[in-house]
Amino acid sequence: MKQKYKEYAELIGMENLTMLSHVFGGSNIYIPKEKELQKREKYKKILEEFTGENTKELAEKYCISERTIYRMIKKYKEKKF
Repeated sequence: MKQKYKEYAELIGMENLTMLSHVFGGSNIYIPKEKELQKREKYKKILEEFTGENTKELAEKYCISERTIYRMIKKYKEKKF
């Protein structure tokens, strides 16, 4: 087994590496950076908590602007999120 595959197996376990190989073997897959995954999770929480009247509170809680929240809501409603 090539060294990089050994490193993958050490990181995620041989069973998980085998599963990835079974599903995606031979193809290239994109794995987003952790920051992007965290951002999407934060946006998901904001959408769940949004009431239409709590924009300021959410902006403070998640350290983003109210404008960003409104843009998120607009994208969500347009099914672009």
